Amino acid sequence: MGNPRQRRKARSSTYRPVRSTNAKRLRKRPPIKGPKVLQEAWDKAKTVRQNYTALGLLTRLAPGMEDDKVRKEQKMDEDRAATRPLPHGKGRIVRDESGNVVGIELAEDAVVEERQEAVNSSPTTDTVRALERLSASGRKMRRQASAHEVKWLSSLVGVYGDDVDAMAKDIKRNVWQKTGGELRRAIEKAGA
Repeated sequence: MGNPRQRRKARSSTYRPVRSTNAKRLRKRPPIKGPKVLQEAWDKAKTVRQNYTALGLLTRLAPGMEDDKVRKEQKMDEDRAATRPLPHGKGRIVRDESGNVVGIELAEDAVVEERQEAVNSSPTTDTVRALERLSASGRKMRRQASAHEVKWLSSLVGVYGDDVDAMAKDIKRNVWQKTGGELRRAIEKAGA
């Protein structure tokens, strides 16, 4: 005889295993948040890296230097590392036979120039040009306080007025333990 729960699941037509429910939830892709130009050019069938490449955007902030490469370079022995060019922003300590520091080698400008060329040589697409025009407009995005945050700050202001130090000390109303400066800035942003 089997477990009664297992028999009931076998008879029921409404039973769905958890794996199918999770798979359906994982297939849903979140909406792209960003400028309208980027939303229109985004291909939902592609991965993020593929979309960035198709749009002419960089997939990494430091092109040419993957995280794994940096870790491998750090693990290499000193003899092999001495012959390898240094990455930008890195240096090498030179020691004599007794272990005393003789000097410090810094990265050459040629390595920096190669990276700049890699950044500048990326193809400029219409989407990239539109994004550059958007960023050049200089329109700042203001942070919007949530309705709950405004209500919370209004209750603090209603009790303490302008005394942010007293607000910071009230552990029942100030449940997130915000400091006086944090509370002052939050009140200014929210307009409470």
